[in-house]
Amino acid sequence: MMQGLISGAVFSICSIAVYFLVIKIFLKGQARSSFLNPYAVIGTLAFFSFLTGYYVRQTAVHTLALAMILFCFMVLEWAGLVDAYTMKIPNLCTIVLLAGRILFMIPELLFYKGDFPMILLNSFVPAFIALILLCLLYKISRSGLGMGDIKIFTGLAFFTGMYGFCVSLLFSFLLCALCSLPVLLLKKKNLKDALPLGPFIYFGFGFAAMLSLI
Repeated sequence: MMQGLISGAVFSICSIAVYFLVIKIFLKGQARSSFLNPYAVIGTLAFFSFLTGYYVRQTAVHTLALAMILFCFMVLEWAGLVDAYTMKIPNLCTIVLLAGRILFMIPELLFYKGDFPMILLNSFVPAFIALILLCLLYKISRSGLGMGDIKIFTGLAFFTGMYGFCVSLLFSFLLCALCSLPVLLLKKKNLKDALPLGPFIYFGFGFAAMLSLI
């Protein structure tokens, strides 16, 4: 239990640090003009991150797996925050996910005796399949899915593999649908209005990680 609490605290601290870095570097004051209350955002991120870190630590097979989940979780938080405030996901988020996965291959090969061709296959094939699937969804939804969403999901598939991508995609869409329903019922938005998917990708990945599905 103590390890879970420590892991939760680390996730929470990293999450708060990411929030302030994103606000200062990428948003540059745009958050002040947003309807989102900064204290509510920080509290939500800290609490959700703590829960994610706590439950992930209970099931993580080794330290490297925990580090990889934390890294991916932080990048998705970055993407989600920027998307929530600007309706855009930076290309840099996807690049960091791709580069991070390649860097994590090094300890995976050195300390865990991974099979290099299989590791590459388990990253590139899911990314390619995800890209094709998401482009089809983009066409079907008539641009309802943004290009930034497609890129970050492709990066996520490269980082986590096919199963992690599918589960995160499912949770993200479910959460987005659940949150869209009351907004539509209250007539705050209509079907033509867009909701940023980035925050739901972040929460979807977190829930999937908590349930040991990644």
